[in-house]
Amino acid sequence: MADFLGFRNTCSSSNTYSATWIGIDGFTNHQLIQVGTAQNNVNGQPQYFAWWEVLPAPEVPLDTTQYPVVAGDQIEAKIAKQANGSWTITLNNQTQRWSFEQKEIDYLGPQTSVEWIEEAPTLNGELTTLADYGMVTFHSLLVNDQNPHLTPSEAGVLIQSGQWVSTPSTPSTRGDAFSVHYGDTPPSPPENPKNM
Repeated sequence: MADFLGFRNTCSSSNTYSATWIGIDGFTNHQLIQVGTAQNNVNGQPQYFAWWEVLPAPEVPLDTTQYPVVAGDQIEAKIAKQANGSWTITLNNQTQRWSFEQKEIDYLGPQTSVEWIEEAPTLNGELTTLADYGMVTFHSLLVNDQNPHLTPSEAGVLIQSGQWVSTPSTPSTRGDAFSVHYGDTPPSPPENPKNM
């Protein structure tokens, strides 16, 4: 489970894309179950939507009328395996006050890694250019209902065209939160939320 907070999209003349998501697997294999949001700049216009995906199937975008997403929203995301072996994906937009749940998902991946990611997604088989998403904070992270106790060595940066374009902070003191900043400057680690 994760909450991710805030993002921005600065429009430019070229199309740029960013995806904020949580997932299981994908680190050392090609299987992945994931859910998140997109923050894109397409033809000079900001584009926001929520989505879920189980590779190799394509992502499933949520209807933006029923499930709107805008810059600055606080989103709670959860991926859970059920007793019958199926999976459930849940998204709660705590700012817009909507909830989405997809049940009875078939997923047979090895469950060897958990990810909290801000990235430039792939579109039509090609890696896109990362949008200026500002900063995103992942907090209240849980794996099997336990604090993951993140360490700095588990973090990764994004480099495109030889430039460092996305940089994570060190984890929070509790080890269950971090921020990611557009550009090559690492943000300060987030404080533990007082209301969590």
